[in-house]
Amino acid sequence: MEEVLEDLYSRAQSKGYGKTIDDFTTLIYSNDDVLEDMYGYVQSKGYTKSKEDFENLIGKKKTFSNQHRILHR
Repeated sequence: MEEVLEDLYSRAQSKGYGKTIDDFTTLIYSNDDVLEDMYGYVQSKGYTKSKEDFENLIGKKKTFSNQHRILHR
């Protein structure tokens, strides 16, 4: 998971993103436009699985969903 996020973070940096990897991780977990952009990027690099599989791969489904539940109790 971390390796994939690091690769996506590097791509974001090459496009001008200047915040930390932690900020980027929060952004990709919470912003559907960013998630969609990154999913399109990995597809262009040969990723053939579903968007849901991609979300699981980067840890969004398990990590962000759990954090969201904890924060909004």
